[in-house]
Amino acid sequence: ARLGLGTVEGLGNPGSSQSNFFPSLWRCPLRSLSETSSSKQQQQQQQQQQPQFQMPGALPSPAMVSPVAGEFQYKSATPPMPGNFDNIGKSEQLKMEEAHAKARKADEEKQKALFEMMQNQKNKDMFRDAMQELVIFKSRADAELIQLSAQSRLEEQELEKSKKMYENLFSQYGDTQKRYKDQYDNLMSLNEEKSKLVAEIEGLTNQSLDENEFAAPLQQVQSEIAVLKDQLMQMRQAGLQRK
Repeated sequence: ARLGLGTVEGLGNPGSSQSNFFPSLWRCPLRSLSETSSSKQQQQQQQQQQPQFQMPGALPSPAMVSPVAGEFQYKSATPPMPGNFDNIGKSEQLKMEEAHAKARKADEEKQKALFEMMQNQKNKDMFRDAMQELVIFKSRADAELIQLSAQSRLEEQELEKSKKMYENLFSQYGDTQKRYKDQYDNLMSLNEEKSKLVAEIEGLTNQSLDENEFAAPLQQVQSEIAVLKDQLMQMRQAGLQRK
């Protein structure tokens, strides 16, 4: 008669045993991983709500000004000399030429002094405008420096916060990874043990036992025992008679 064990419910076949265990394997670690993913999403939402840092534009470099240098060109405004010297003497002509040369020289010096005065005025105006631009540039640079210092402190705080959050998440990931490995190793060991038990159960299930297999030898042994008992009784009776 076959043993009435049948197929044990829930154990399945050895070949398909992993399909019954792996879902439970993934549910446990993924719970922690989903929490980590949720915390990452919250972190991203917080970063999106925070004002984004904008890099300020570079300040223009102030231009170095140089004095305006012009070339003086004399334009004669001295009355011309008379073209005919026939009616005057040689000495009068020399005096007139000398006076004309002095007048021309004085006029040239006057024009040159006026030209230099105008050049100096232009340079003075140019340097005054350049100095005003430098003052404005310095004020703007100071304001930009204050803003950059504030943004730099804010970025340092955000960096420190992100660093701590990263270290915390990295530590959580390490713990989760260790628990995952322990659960995985435990599952593999249980799965291997289960496969062995299923194989043994199926082997016992398919095994057939014949209850009449030892009936004939048992009758023969019982007959031999009965014969031996009779012989023993006869021997005891024969011994008593001799006494």
